[in-house]
Amino acid sequence: MVLLIATVLDPSKRLFYLGWFYEKTCALLNEVDKLVAIVKVKIKHNHEIMSTNVASVSLLPYH
Repeated sequence: MVLLIATVLDPSKRLFYLGWFYEKTCALLNEVDKLVAIVKVKIKHNHEIMSTNVASVSLLPYH
């Protein structure tokens, strides 16, 4: 939910907003970097999947 709100605010700064949110809500600050890194990896993975799917669909013949 927080990532969605951060993306709507400014997609280019979503990880910054996410880090800010985690800083305000996490008890341990060393967890913030870990949580943001996990989200960053997941975003990259999802982007790669979407790129692959778009490339696959564009190769389908159009009738």
